[in-house]
Amino acid sequence: MVAEPAAPETPEAPTPQKLADPLRAGDLERFLAMLAEITGLSIDRVRPMLAAQAGGELAVLCRALDLEPSRFAWIYLRLRRLQGTRPNMEPGELARAVAAHATLSAWQRQQGAAAE
Repeated sequence: MVAEPAAPETPEAPTPQKLADPLRAGDLERFLAMLAEITGLSIDRVRPMLAAQAGGELAVLCRALDLEPSRFAWIYLRLRRLQGTRPNMEPGELARAVAAHATLSAWQRQQGAAAE
């Protein structure tokens, strides 16, 4: 009896929940490609958004993907480390980035309540 060949594995579509995987592995380019695919933006558009030091544009992307604040903070910190542009953060930098994420969350809740 001859065994049937195994079906070729199709890679799973990236999801917001899997965004941390390439960052854990230190693969910034794979993270960039996943984020571009998930958001529907081009890599050329996403790359400068990630380079912005303040984190506001990353906060917008993460809110659009409905990522919770703790996941956003982890992604922000890991990106900063992998990008190596500035090894040390200025005082309050992470707090400002998380505040931007929280502000967007509050705005989304207000918009949802106004639509009801």
